[in-house]
Amino acid sequence: MKVLAISYGKNFFEPGNSERNRMAVCAEKAGELHAVVFSHVKEGLNKELIRSNFTAYPTNSKNNFTKVTDAIRIGKKIINSSNEKNDWVITAQDPFEAGLVAWQIAKATGVSFNIQEHGDFFSTKFWARESILNRCRAMFGKFLLKKADSVRVVSKRIKKTLEGLGVRTEKIFILSVRTGVSRFSTAAANPKCIPNFDSNNKYILTVARFVPQKNLSFLIRTFSNVQIDHPEAHLLIVGQGKDESALKALATKILPEYSYTFMPWSENVPVLMAIAHVYALSSNYEGWGRVLIEAQAAGMPIVTTDVGCVGEEVTESEACKVVPVNDEKRFVKALGEMLRNYEMTKQTARIIKSEFDYNITTNTDYAKKWVEILKRTRNSKL
Repeated sequence: MKVLAISYGKNFFEPGNSERNRMAVCAEKAGELHAVVFSHVKEGLNKELIRSNFTAYPTNSKNNFTKVTDAIRIGKKIINSSNEKNDWVITAQDPFEAGLVAWQIAKATGVSFNIQEHGDFFSTKFWARESILNRCRAMFGKFLLKKADSVRVVSKRIKKTLEGLGVRTEKIFILSVRTGVSRFSTAAANPKCIPNFDSNNKYILTVARFVPQKNLSFLIRTFSNVQIDHPEAHLLIVGQGKDESALKALATKILPEYSYTFMPWSENVPVLMAIAHVYALSSNYEGWGRVLIEAQAAGMPIVTTDVGCVGEEVTESEACKVVPVNDEKRFVKALGEMLRNYEMTKQTARIIKSEFDYNITTNTDYAKKWVEILKRTRNSKL
């Protein structure tokens, strides 16, 4: 089988990158993988033969609009240069720009196409409300999902959402995100990783991109109420993104200076989880929310909104409080309970850590399932 992937994966051009390595295994199991990657000409990427059966093609476009047209042109050329069109299948990384490219190539070549839905964009209105562009994407994405020959989703939650949109059940396949947790279950605490560490604090940790989806302003406002009754609480926010300045300004305005710390992205997240007392996830939506599984593997008590893998891999318990999205009152209550009953919840979290089946898969296991979905997609038109 020959796979044409429409992707945003610039990591494919970084030797040793985990995504590149995973897709190399997918290429091996598929037979051939040709990845067309959206890129800007100033990034200076070049076509690369990553493995004998895995090639990445940057679009090297002048602007965002021509990324789409360039990807269509490159993808059509790749398939049309082959004498075995019946052996091809196209997969798109999302139902938006990548999905549009896949659909147009499929129409031009007669090849089946698959869409990957990782983000759970359609279960709420939060994502569409983030921008006018997202509102346009949402309308077109719903159209493309119905046009696709198959859709791969990462959770039962997303499958249910798509069924509600009218995507036929038999076209939807679940393959969750591969989650390796050994680093999190075995990490040792090292307080030096936290600036001005204070052993008297109880650290509430969140690791996220600073974007509207993660709803970190909600978390900061919530924490301001928690901190009144729990002066020992300290909010540790790890990440970066376009909302960084606004979030820091909000924290400065409503929180005591000693009660919070912002940290940039870190490779020491497993160590931070070994130190911190509670993990908090405040997102409006998540495709999977792998970080919750990582926190659970680290033996952390969790307070999370009802998103992503909640209800599948992470479930309500004494050590995991699940709160409706944007419910500030219940989030405050849940964090307060975790801090008041910390020793009990920590003990429960450790039991869950020792007993939980984390569904750990190797790259090979993942690749086999990924390829099987695409084979069934290709065969739907044979």
